[in-house]
Amino acid sequence: MLDTYQDRLLKATSVAKKTRIELANALGISVQAVGSVLNGNTKELTAANNSKAAKFLDCNPDWLALGTGEMKRISAQQVQENTSNAYTTAEQALRTIENHITQLDAVERQEAAALLSMFAISMRPTTKQDLIALLTKGNMQSRHAA
Repeated sequence: MLDTYQDRLLKATSVAKKTRIELANALGISVQAVGSVLNGNTKELTAANNSKAAKFLDCNPDWLALGTGEMKRISAQQVQENTSNAYTTAEQALRTIENHITQLDAVERQEAAALLSMFAISMRPTTKQDLIALLTKGNMQSRHAA
């Protein structure tokens, strides 16, 4: 387990296949200063140098500084792809619900609406509108049937 800053910096340096000299040059500090952190004589780099080191070593700055999150930094493109995939999954779930919601009676539809409203909060506005329209349509159909 990588409990200390020293451990995480050693791991990141090793994974990135960078030397103390390369790290020191990237940070604009002496090799001795980097060595002092890697040897445990100095507790950690400054916040600014931690950020630079994380970028140079291609790791997550929060992981390097605090040990939280994943070691590998996620690119903006990966975040966008992950978000897009999450929306696609949510929309697929909505379509599945649409296929089954017409089979519910009015009480079940109200219960489903309450549960789905929490789910819809995180969805795209058009998808939220689709959900509201579906639930409203279903309630209107059940009223006409009564």
